[in-house]
Amino acid sequence: MKKLRILPILIICLLIYSCASDDDEVLPDPEPYSEQWSLDLMTITFSYENEGFEELYAGFIDDTNEFSIILNEDGTYEVDGAMEVYNASISLWDPDSESYGEEQNISLEIPFFNNNGTYTYNEDNRVLVLETDDETKEFSIYYSSLSEVQLSNDDFGNLDVTGDIEGSVNIIDFGMLFNIVRN
Repeated sequence: MKKLRILPILIICLLIYSCASDDDEVLPDPEPYSEQWSLDLMTITFSYENEGFEELYAGFIDDTNEFSIILNEDGTYEVDGAMEVYNASISLWDPDSESYGEEQNISLEIPFFNNNGTYTYNEDNRVLVLETDDETKEFSIYYSSLSEVQLSNDDFGNLDVTGDIEGSVNIIDFGMLFNIVRN
């Protein structure tokens, strides 16, 4: 019976302790940070009209200018460098046999990434939306590790290429692998 009398006293003590004045303290918000994504690798697949026939080209491009995107905590992003590719080796792609053919050297510039803009995340952070004054592009986003992020877009539009292939190409799939630096 004496043990039952102690139980209400313990409950009252716990309630008084839990209602102490330290509950009124406001904990500081976590420090806002920005992320810098440095381009490491691009993948590209595009179609090209050649003498009435549509050819597909695909390849990995790791020889690009230094380029990075800085995502600021206020929802803006800045680009550092220009997304340009010179003398990239790309191969004719045969989807029927799933094999690569003759290599071509191309150069291209991706003007969308020459502008600063704003960004948002949609669909449970699986889509990154980059918006400039002129256009908006949506990228599927995948964090392959704590230090790498992959972006891809299958509706990028047309770009001009020079080199062994000259003219406008339709980008079918465009992917980028970035190294992440948190500030």
